[in-house]
Amino acid sequence: MIEAPKYQYVPRAAFMDFHQRTARWSVMICHRRSGKTVAVLNDLIIRALHGRSDGLRQQYAYMAPFQNQARSVAWEYLKAYTAPFSKCPGYKISEMNLTVTLPSAKNLNEPGATIMLLGAENAEKLRGLFLDGAALDEFQDIAPYVWDTILRPALADRQGFAIFGGTVKGHDNPLWELYEKARLPNSGWFSKLLKASESGILPPEELEDLRRGMTEEAYASEFECDPNATITGRILLPYLKVEQITRVPWQPDGGPVMTAWDLGMADTTSIWTAQTVGKEVHLLDCYEESGQPLSHFVNWLRKLPYAKYFGAHLMPHDTNVRELGTGVSRMETMRNLGVRNIKIVQKLPKDQQIDAGRMLLNRCWFDQENCKDGLVALRGYQFAWDPKRQCFSLTPLHDKNCLVAGTMVKLTHATVPIEQVREGDWVVTPAGRALVSFAGPVKRADNLIEITFADGRTLTGTPEHKVFTLDGLIELHSLKIGDTILEGKSPIWRLFRNGAKQIFLRLHALAAGR
Repeated sequence: MIEAPKYQYVPRAAFMDFHQRTARWSVMICHRRSGKTVAVLNDLIIRALHGRSDGLRQQYAYMAPFQNQARSVAWEYLKAYTAPFSKCPGYKISEMNLTVTLPSAKNLNEPGATIMLLGAENAEKLRGLFLDGAALDEFQDIAPYVWDTILRPALADRQGFAIFGGTVKGHDNPLWELYEKARLPNSGWFSKLLKASESGILPPEELEDLRRGMTEEAYASEFECDPNATITGRILLPYLKVEQITRVPWQPDGGPVMTAWDLGMADTTSIWTAQTVGKEVHLLDCYEESGQPLSHFVNWLRKLPYAKYFGAHLMPHDTNVRELGTGVSRMETMRNLGVRNIKIVQKLPKDQQIDAGRMLLNRCWFDQENCKDGLVALRGYQFAWDPKRQCFSLTPLHDKNCLVAGTMVKLTHATVPIEQVREGDWVVTPAGRALVSFAGPVKRADNLIEITFADGRTLTGTPEHKVFTLDGLIELHSLKIGDTILEGKSPIWRLFRNGAKQIFLRLHALAAGR
């Protein structure tokens, strides 16, 4: 007779409410070394040990951004906590597939539920899978499509549950957005934000030592789960105050509403509307679109509830520039559309522009809904990374330059044409993985540059599009014969694995429709 296995998991007090939850959906943002992974794995084990009332075989999944990460983070834990069942004939383990099959709750001689460790980089292979429950760890680093199109459908016929967890990395990522959703009244979600200063898991002296050895921003992000902690390289994020992002209505008895424009000659145009109330600047709306004529944006302004109360329209310094195709300046176009009181803003050096913006933010109040997209752009505005000097440059990153349709882009899960890249995908770059915060056509180019590599491959883009080289980020039009473009996971990795790719240039005036 088989001796009854003794399951030996003792939950930490900080996770008792998680194990006792009744909600189908859960999201946990926890400080580093809190024991989140152990709690999540044991939650899967406990649920797997309780068979379904209909007797159907069960499957559960723990997913990390990469399968190697799942192996290194969770595999030893999973084996250790299921080891008490290893003497049961129904227990099976596969080192190759990273799966553990527990014995059936009704008959220890028979296999029961299976728990598998997965990586999001090969998520397409998981289509058709059924699941009774899934845990997505470090969800902030997993492309949203993995949940939306693969794992969520896999839970449908079993009405399975899902657990989302990770460490906070600012506001604009899927994990924090889920946490905000879970906190809404009557959301039906279980949510948890576990800070090191409140959990009691790490000793105070260890936290103090960590604080001394880390930057203030890194400590606040990793151990206090603070989404407002500055992310390295961000230009305006430290100056955005969370308490000043709220509901900001237009005040009819206040002053006139001004507009501030960023006119894209060929790419995205954006508009902010603002009302000065005392010493405060109230940002009411933000709108951005690409590939549209000026009339499109004027029509958008006319639909706003305060359209009759506009004051000055602040335009960039190049508004008076005449377009080559028509010979008409955008100033003249705006006036022909009935826009009056146009004021041209003086052109300042980039560092002075940044300083002025930082000082202004202290007085700004943003409408949390109408300015949502604009806030994402402000938080994401960052300095360009200089891989040669291994530091951030003093030049802001202009990250909406173009590559033509059909350009193959390496994502963490596949290599796809650039037009198939979506917001939330992760792109593999020489400096590591990068989250796509914007995806879509941004300009129609009159001139393109084509680069031919030594192996015959080509890359076509706008002249100002930047690529990683041994000398840092260089625009396409500045490349020379013999320059080296880096590709792959990192410069060192690529140089050691495949060698440098020598490029040769053929400069062409290519049709924009190519």
